Amino acid sequence: MKLEDIRVGDRVRFRQWDDMAEEFGFEDEEGNWIDCLLTFTDAMRFLCGMTFTVSEVDYSSERIFFEEEFPDGRDWYISADMLEPDLPETELSDPFSDSDFSLFIAGGVAV
Repeated sequence: MKLEDIRVGDRVRFRQWDDMAEEFGFEDEEGNWIDCLLTFTDAMRFLCGMTFTVSEVDYSSERIFFEEEFPDGRDWYISADMLEPDLPETELSDPFSDSDFSLFIAGGVAV
């Protein structure tokens, strides 16, 4: 995500470790620090896939804050490049709804 796309109240999800590592590479030879804007460390890996609500966007430091506390109680420095939108899952359509009635099968033959 880009910082300018993030607003207070947005639900965001931490990207997966491998996804960030592929995009940014590592800051150290051991592969413990992903080289994104504010550095995503191996100790933060548990955040991958977790969803939070944005409470503040500090444009001067490019840091994101959340309504929820982190499960480990720490105050991690989070940047937009660590996050992705938390999009709701699309609802599966009901194959027997009126809008899909064209799929009706009569006597084993599609009509």
